[in-house]
Amino acid sequence: MAMEVRRWGARVEKVQDLALSLDPGGRQTRRERFHIVFVCTYSVDEPVVEVVHAAHLLPDVEFTFTGDPAYAPAGLRDGLLSNVRLAGFLPDPDYLALLRGADVVLVLTREDHTMQRGGYEAMSLEKPLITSDWPLLREVFARGTLHVDNSAAAIASAIVRIRTNPESWRREMLALKLERRGLSAAQVENLRRVCQAAEPCRKPE
Repeated sequence: MAMEVRRWGARVEKVQDLALSLDPGGRQTRRERFHIVFVCTYSVDEPVVEVVHAAHLLPDVEFTFTGDPAYAPAGLRDGLLSNVRLAGFLPDPDYLALLRGADVVLVLTREDHTMQRGGYEAMSLEKPLITSDWPLLREVFARGTLHVDNSAAAIASAIVRIRTNPESWRREMLALKLERRGLSAAQVENLRRVCQAAEPCRKPE
């Protein structure tokens, strides 16, 4: 998009997604065992079946899937182990409480150039993140995050890796949060300066 605008002879100022401001210290919904929250909508780009298989590989880890299961792939509920819960679509306070109580937030996509709001939520709440291995997601979620190829084995391996020292991943995510917050503020301030310097649009005569 930026290249297209430059071809018009216009100036480009890019503003990335703005940093979210969520309260990490709010209400939590905790689980007894190590808990993964898979933020999904059961969209066709989300490897939902692979996450189910990852849960089968880790029977001592709890998985909660968000989103309306009415949109889940046919037969998904058949054979689910007891460590997988389908939460359904939740009101915002309950959804945030679920994320705050998670040990890891999992957000995946098969499509490149797909930004993950669930990733921004994990960052704002200072939660370790597992997301897909795409250049954009590597650039934005550069700390406190493991990037996987969407296979069940890779997802399970990433969970095990974070589980060995979750506090260090939380510290890294906090550092990323502060870094991205500063970048977001600088981009907004730059956009404000650009707008203030621009000539006002004239109404057509």
